[in-house]
Amino acid sequence: MHESYSGELEILRQRGIADSALSTARKESEKIGISAAEYLVKRAIVSEAAIYSALAEHCGVPFVPEMGFRPQSVNSIPLGLGSLDNGPLLVGVSAASPHYVIAPAYSQFAQVRAHLQKFPDLAGQIRISTPSAIRHASTVMNAPSGDLESRFPEFSAKIRFSRAQFVTFAVAFLAFLAGLLMPKSLLFYGLSSLFSMACIVTGLARWQSTRATEDDRLDLVLPDALASPLIRWPAYTVLVPLYKEARIVPELVEGLRRLDYPTSRLEIKFLLEKEDKETREAFAGLLDPHMHVVIVPDGFPRTKPRALAYGLELAQGEFITIFDAEDQPQPDQLKKAALFFSLGPKELACLQARLAIDNFDESFFSRQYALEYACLFDQVIPWFHQLSWPFPLGGTS
Repeated sequence: MHESYSGELEILRQRGIADSALSTARKESEKIGISAAEYLVKRAIVSEAAIYSALAEHCGVPFVPEMGFRPQSVNSIPLGLGSLDNGPLLVGVSAASPHYVIAPAYSQFAQVRAHLQKFPDLAGQIRISTPSAIRHASTVMNAPSGDLESRFPEFSAKIRFSRAQFVTFAVAFLAFLAGLLMPKSLLFYGLSSLFSMACIVTGLARWQSTRATEDDRLDLVLPDALASPLIRWPAYTVLVPLYKEARIVPELVEGLRRLDYPTSRLEIKFLLEKEDKETREAFAGLLDPHMHVVIVPDGFPRTKPRALAYGLELAQGEFITIFDAEDQPQPDQLKKAALFFSLGPKELACLQARLAIDNFDESFFSRQYALEYACLFDQVIPWFHQLSWPFPLGGTS
């Protein structure tokens, strides 16, 4: 014969939780002064989600799991009326009423159920979740960088090495150790052959890309008709991530000020880390009305993509481009890109501008660097495009 239970314990029994576990939880919880529901979770007899879903069923309201909702926010601040663990957290507004997610403390289960029974209209606005789910939605999911981590973790850099990468690294390391056991002459000739083949293939690819692009124009001159003030250019957002680069701020701002684009259709956002006070102070008195400094909240990993995720959330432009702090874009670059987008197919989603090194005459290494950039952006990438092959995009322009 089953022992009688009430509330969420009876629902757990109906779900197959053993009577012995529920009976022990009820008795032992009274001895230590906590609820039976809390005892079950603390002793890992059932999960937190199981307890709160049982509470939701007992209250007659929906249960929403972790990553099953997202808070409404203003300036990335979630609209919560309570703590980040328990709510209420505003998650939606319909034509009739707002909707909230709550995760009451274990000691408040009975009080919450009684309140929802007393006010049925309020019950229609409530969903129940777990404290950890509310915390995740208010922090990780509400942050632009955390949104990627939550929805597509396989594309996030939160975890630095995937299992496949780790296995590849381990195999390569074992191969390296095996190579040390080989006769030195055989190892030398083997590595020399690999490097030689790499150089030969690279050389052939460079030679072929030179032939394929020898008639390409390196610069485009915009038609005079596009200088008309009657043209309504599309809205642009320029994102510029910086970190510890206060020294070049004046030059950067002046370079962006030379952009030949209507400022009424242009917004430039400088993305700075919260701790980088020196760079933030360097912008004092330099910004035009269409230029803004965006402070990226503390977080990990502190990377350029993470800063750009915050800038993207605030971007209002139809088109978006990224410049690095040391970039000096051509004044008409934005207009050229807008022209190519208007002439291209609807499927066109991204354009890569040609990048060139401007300090090529400083040293031997700067000349090699400039030559490498010229080969990549003037020959290899255009050649790959001609063949409809995938080609790498730069981190800027």
